[in-house]
Amino acid sequence: MCIGKHVLLTYKCNLSTYIDTALFLLIYAGFGLTGCSTFQTPQVVNLPVIVPCVKEVPQKPELLFGEADKDKPIVYQVQDMAIDRLNLLGYSAELEAVVEGCR
Repeated sequence: MCIGKHVLLTYKCNLSTYIDTALFLLIYAGFGLTGCSTFQTPQVVNLPVIVPCVKEVPQKPELLFGEADKDKPIVYQVQDMAIDRLNLLGYSAELEAVVEGCR
């Protein structure tokens, strides 16, 4: 390259200096362009990930029918048992979903 030590001084450059500079620039540009030509599209890779199977355990519902209800009339006892049955069916459905999620 034709670079002088002082701005006011000029040096003669020979032809080989220009060729070396041009060759360097061509090689540098070639390496820069090869990165563009080898671009690959991203691929999707499915990997198994360990996650806890139970996020939240369902709470057991409080039962309305029990030992203290013997003094109630039979109609109210049957109503309490029907309500308990519906609550327990919902609870068992939630438990089955949790177990199924762990398989």
